[in-house]
Amino acid sequence: MHQLKSKEDISKELIVIAERVLFSNNKSVDENTELFGNSSEVSSAKLIEMVFAVETQYQIEFDPEYMQQKYFLSVDTLTNTVFSILEADKS
Repeated sequence: MHQLKSKEDISKELIVIAERVLFSNNKSVDENTELFGNSSEVSSAKLIEMVFAVETQYQIEFDPEYMQQKYFLSVDTLTNTVFSILEADKS
């Protein structure tokens, strides 16, 4: 069982993770930054690193249903995904 964090706190933490893992601290990231999509330069290997970093940070495991691009499009969509998983885990 996890202590539920606010979406704002999760978003801030995911921004730091994305800057470090996906962009090697060479790009400023905010809630609207596209992580994976048509205009993103992020590779599938980086996606795996990101998933691992997020699972480690929040002590969660993404179910196969969440392993779709739509859940990782931006920091905002990833924040909502992580928040939903944490919220489901608390019950």
